[in-house]
Amino acid sequence: LAFCYERGKGVEKDLEQAVEWYRKSAEQGDADAQWCFGAMYDYGKGVEEDFKQAVEWYRKSAEQGNSTGQWRLGTMYQFGYGVEEDLEQAVEWYRKSAEQGNEFGQEALGRMYEAGDGVDQDYSLAAHWYEAAMENGNDRWASYSLGCLYEKGYGVPITPEKAVECWELASKNGNENASYKLGYAYYDGFGVGHDLEKAKTYFELASERGYACSYAIDMIKNELGEKTTGIVMRQYAETMVSKKLSIEKMYPRVLKDLRKDFGGSWDKLALSSQKFLATAVVCYISLFSMGGHLYGNMDFTSAITPMFKALEAELGKYLYTGYINYLNENQIPISRFPSRRSFIKAEGTYSFSYRDPLDLSEFTLGSLHLVIGIDRKVYGGRPFATEVNSKGKTMTRVEINDTTSTKTIIDETMLEYIKSIFVDDAFGSTDKDRAITDYLVDLSREIKAITDSIRNPAAHSNVMSCTKAEECADYLIKAKKLIAKFLEKIDFSKIGSKEN
Repeated sequence: LAFCYERGKGVEKDLEQAVEWYRKSAEQGDADAQWCFGAMYDYGKGVEEDFKQAVEWYRKSAEQGNSTGQWRLGTMYQFGYGVEEDLEQAVEWYRKSAEQGNEFGQEALGRMYEAGDGVDQDYSLAAHWYEAAMENGNDRWASYSLGCLYEKGYGVPITPEKAVECWELASKNGNENASYKLGYAYYDGFGVGHDLEKAKTYFELASERGYACSYAIDMIKNELGEKTTGIVMRQYAETMVSKKLSIEKMYPRVLKDLRKDFGGSWDKLALSSQKFLATAVVCYISLFSMGGHLYGNMDFTSAITPMFKALEAELGKYLYTGYINYLNENQIPISRFPSRRSFIKAEGTYSFSYRDPLDLSEFTLGSLHLVIGIDRKVYGGRPFATEVNSKGKTMTRVEINDTTSTKTIIDETMLEYIKSIFVDDAFGSTDKDRAITDYLVDLSREIKAITDSIRNPAAHSNVMSCTKAEECADYLIKAKKLIAKFLEKIDFSKIGSKEN
């Protein structure tokens, strides 16, 4: 009856009535009703959101051996909702759930092994639990994660075809990350034939589902000859070459143009970043000025590397150096974080410390999501729908609002740090925490789109052609918008004058 009121099945939807009937059943000891009642508090449905009450009822259900209650209790321990964060407790409850065959408990346990959170990192066991979750119908997240292991060869042999197979299954079930991965699989010919049209289709699907990948879409459109806002570097180079300026006169002109393009954010850049950007543009123009019969055979790496350095320097200054200083100043215990975070170094077998905030050698664009601490909280619902999964096995589907849903979150300490340096009205949103979280997640994804599509040209010895350099330059010039928007949100009165 409670379920009917919650979902509007046969009666008018009434969440307060649903809460009342869940309560009656839960108080009589029904394990399913107990975790469902806890979920109402967890999500604030029909009652005020109350994580402590949610934990209390999840625990009652879990202690009766209910696998969904165990999984949900593990989630609360993992993210510190209603209880003190305890990754080892999270693993314990996930394991109890997983060993009973709960697809969500299995997928969650796999994630803990993959990340080394609460257990020793073990990619083989991560793959084992992801496969078990897939067998039980977790086609959206477990299949995506298993595909990533096959992509990298973690715990399983590198098998591009298996990776693509897993991502296709996840994408069919609404996983935006898997759609994004498939875009690059078809772009790079990873496990499938090189197909720009399919790559574009998957990138656009990922974007529709909320994955920030505008750079990847522009990249594909450029290669397909479609009209986009990019290839601007060649046009700018052609204009500058036509002016026949010497290098001595070109450099200040480029600085002037960059200042105009950045607007008020230019003076907030470190002097080194300003020089990196100007150097990159001047190098590109100089190589381009040689003429097509020469530059077509030249290496443009020197023109792009400084742009990477500028982007890393600006983001590293605030999201790495500034963050480590914040952790030290506020005496945040290092045990608060998994040891895999790039700002933590091992002093011994069981001894860790924060890295030197001025040493950016461990900060890379590719590690940004680890610094921010991006994760996802899984929302599950009611074990009422029985169906046959993709493996032909009959199982009980756990749903909430017709589908299982997730909410992307960031590390709470990072959230507090960002709130301490951003202006109060940076987003003009009543839910400031959610606005900051969404912003940092999108920022990380946009940066990932850049690093995935063009890689760091200094990290390998391949010759970078003029055409590839144009793409790189355009994406990195677009990245200045990310820097500019980030700098606009910072309250410099809170952090003092910038260091150059």
